[in-house]
Amino acid sequence: MIRQGAVWLALGLIALAFIPAYRTTFDLQWPNEYDLYREMASARSLLQEGFGHDPSYAGERIWYNPLTHMALAALHRITGWSLPVTTVRGGTYLNLLGPVALFLMAVVLLGRRRGLLALVGYLFC
Repeated sequence: MIRQGAVWLALGLIALAFIPAYRTTFDLQWPNEYDLYREMASARSLLQEGFGHDPSYAGERIWYNPLTHMALAALHRITGWSLPVTTVRGGTYLNLLGPVALFLMAVVLLGRRRGLLALVGYLFC
């Protein structure tokens, strides 16, 4: 279905976009903005108390989108990194899902050449 050349070229393009992000975050240890501390607290609450508990107010439920802290908690469990390190470096790896999913979807729907063009547009335009 997908020729290997298209897959290798797509992986090369994704790596080309990934390398600067990796270089920026590979040695970071702590977040630098307050929103990330909220997400880190929510992920810690999810890991320790289960889903739905608000990390700031005892006995209250969360009121914002849980996807980010659920992704942080999952990546923390998978990698074994500390939660602050997962918070600052995790986006680099989680953001790989978008281009990969777009490429696969475009190849299935449009073919390999158009899939590569879609990936190039997504990554570099």
